[in-house]
Amino acid sequence: MSGSDDGTSSERKLIEEYQAGAGIAFQSLEGSTPGKARAECIAAIQAEQGDVFLISLKAGGVGLNLTAADYVIHPNGAHS
Repeated sequence: MSGSDDGTSSERKLIEEYQAGAGIAFQSLEGSTPGKARAECIAAIQAEQGDVFLISLKAGGVGLNLTAADYVIHPNGAHS
């Protein structure tokens, strides 16, 4: 994960750190993820190689179809 592309990068980072510490398998995708890595992340999550898929708004905004998703949780990031 690199940079801030939608205002929720810090929240995603906290979630990633928690999941890694708890031993929860996950994939993470943001708008700046290169095409090949993006395809690998999507294939991995569709093959159930991870319990959680963290996706930024920009990554999801360029055509993402997750047929294996049971739940989608979207952290807003716009805190006052």
